[in-house]
Amino acid sequence: MGVPNSELPDHFAREASETAWADCARTARSHDEELAKAWKEEIDALLVFAGLFSGVLTAFIVVVYPLLNPTPTPDVNTAILLRISAQLDTISAPRGSVESIQPASMQSTSPSSGQPSSVWTLISCLWFTSLILSLSASSISLIVRQWLNHFTSPTPSDPICSTYIHCLRWYMGFLAWHVPGTLNILPLLLQLALIFFLVGLVILTWTLSAIVAAVTTPLVIILLSFLAFTTLAPIWKTKCPYKSPQ
Repeated sequence: MGVPNSELPDHFAREASETAWADCARTARSHDEELAKAWKEEIDALLVFAGLFSGVLTAFIVVVYPLLNPTPTPDVNTAILLRISAQLDTISAPRGSVESIQPASMQSTSPSSGQPSSVWTLISCLWFTSLILSLSASSISLIVRQWLNHFTSPTPSDPICSTYIHCLRWYMGFLAWHVPGTLNILPLLLQLALIFFLVGLVILTWTLSAIVAAVTTPLVIILLSFLAFTTLAPIWKTKCPYKSPQ
């Protein structure tokens, strides 16, 4: 049986207390640094994927975006040639047919006013939503990374004060303000962005070519089925190792 602290000399009790606080501060500091390092590595991987994905998605949007405004811009040369042709027709035609020729010529020079088809509108909605989700994930990732830098910022050398700051940052800061939950949202945003993009891509392929669509659609279905299975499997089987934020 150990000797009670009250029976120890004061300097032994003080030394034991300082050693315990130093060990506690060292353990807390190590916990914070390892956790922040793991989170930063995950955020860096998400940022790389989000950057590549946004670049690919932007290339598709650039192609689809003009289709939302199908009204052609009047060509000056074409308009001049049509006007000259109309004047020549007016000169060579009988007087009674001048009025019937003029509206036809003017009709050919006026730009057509149409609306984009519902298919292109749907594809644009899916891809713009996907781009917004991807950019949102990137923006939130940068903000969270700044939080992690502050979380592991240096603390005073006093072990008691350092331990108190750890408890303040972790329990009253990160956990109370749901920072781990915010980190779990980031992969979910990118997964949703990928799903929206793939759905729009499938619709696009069916619009352009049935053969291309027949090849790409099964691949997209396999990928989406894999994502759905790995997301729902841990709900059915608690021992399933497919643990992920989505």
